[in-house]
Amino acid sequence: MDNETVARIAGTTPAKVADYRLVCDDTADADNFLLVRRGDILHLVADVRGLGGRKMLKGICTALHKWFADTTVLYAPIPLGNARSMRVARAFGFYPYTATESHVWMMQTKDRFLRLDRRFA
Repeated sequence: MDNETVARIAGTTPAKVADYRLVCDDTADADNFLLVRRGDILHLVADVRGLGGRKMLKGICTALHKWFADTTVLYAPIPLGNARSMRVARAFGFYPYTATESHVWMMQTKDRFLRLDRRFA
């Protein structure tokens, strides 16, 4: 996804998206999603349309496999009230870990992910 599309979906500016891509550790980028890893924290921007989400889920699953080779735990901050992001995180087995005033922090362990990932094979 290009910076303008990501900025529109995430509610930010294209310049901020470009800056964040420069300081991240790794990215998984496709036509309908951008997954960014910075340390053990993930950020996902997805453009889900209609029923065609299987390809996106497989792409995210591939990136998670790659990143779980480096770490045993990954966290995903999700803005409060963002039900779509919460559903995607739960699809990959992320579960609520803690909450702040603005975000719910979801967590997933490597062992738990490897048991669940057969759904996207």
